[in-house]
This record gives sequence, structure tokens and C-alpha cells, in this order.
Amino acid sequence: MSDTDVKVAEMRRKLESKLNKWDRPIFGYVGKKIVRTEGEKWEDEDGKLWEFKNGIAQSISKLQDAKSPWWCPKCGKGMGHRFDSKFYRLYNQCYNCTIEEHTQMKIAGTFDAFEKKMMRANEKSFLKDKIDERKDYIRTFRVPQAHYSNGGWDNLAKLSHFKEMFDTIREDITFCETRLKAIEDEEKAEQEITNE
Repeated sequence: MSDTDVKVAEMRRKLESKLNKWDRPIFGYVGKKIVRTEGEKWEDEDGKLWEFKNGIAQSISKLQDAKSPWWCPKCGKGMGHRFDSKFYRLYNQCYNCTIEEHTQMKIAGTFDAFEKKMMRANEKSFLKDKIDERKDYIRTFRVPQAHYSNGGWDNLAKLSHFKEMFDTIREDITFCETRLKAIEDEEKAEQEITNE
């Protein structure tokens, strides 16, 4: 061993002894050491999220899923295009990867089915939202009131005056539910055809 190797080994020994000294508890109880595996995620007692990644424990933001990465998970290129954030939220990849994937689907002839599936999913989501919105409006509706400074109040109309409005809203709900059922029936029929 050279003189340099001996000095390095001595410095390592001193550093290790100091680290071991600091590692020992000063007061009371020391819990058992938990060994984490690569990729493991956990939440500590304070509610903070952690992930064991690349050999170290890294904290995870609660808004991690809402953030766009700096590099595309598929191709590894920088996410610098103005549409990258939008396409990442939709397809979990950058704009260029999405366009390339859609082009390949068009060449293979599968894009029309993909597009139809996406349009149906959007319409179903829209209809469910509208049904919930209208049902919630009916459930929470209150007759308009006038409140006075002396603490009194008066109803400005009777509930019967809103019958026509409620009938229209119920017709909308029925229409949306009928359309939603028709879409689900179409999907079921197509699924049976593909399974045969």
C-alpha cells in the first residue's frame, strides 16, 4: 500500500467512527431500523410521503401527480414544446410521442376505433356530470326570500311557481340518462361482436 492509500484508509476510519458516534442515541428509546427496497413508497407519522429511489429516501410532493415532468417518460427528451403539458396530462407522454403514436395508429388503421372510444368516454363523462348537476340543483333549490334588517323575511314566490322549470330540468335528466344508456348499449354490443 502506498502512503496515500494509508492516509485515505485512516481518514475513512476516523470519519466512520464519528458517524457511528453521532448515530448513537443521546436519550432513551431507539426504534428498530427499517430497511427499504428500491421503488418502495411510504407515509411517515407526520403524513409526509416518501419514496426510496436510487438508493436514497426522497420526499414526494402531494401534488406530484399534478406536475408535468421535465423529460418525456417515453422518449426521454425535454418537455419544452408548448403543447407538452397538455398532452402529458392526456396521454402521459410528450406532444411528439403522441403525434407519432397517432400517426402509427392511422397507418395501421386503428385510429378510428381509438378516436370513437375517446369520444364516447368524453360524452359519457359529460352526461354523468350534467345528470349530477341537475339532480343537485333540484335537491338544493330554495325559494327566493327577502330578508329585512329587523330579522324578518318573506318568500318572494311559491314553490309551485317553479313547477315548469323543474319539469324542464327533469326532462333534461331523462334525456341524458336515455342517451347514456344508449351509449352503454352500443359499447356492450360492440364488445360482444369483438368477443365472438
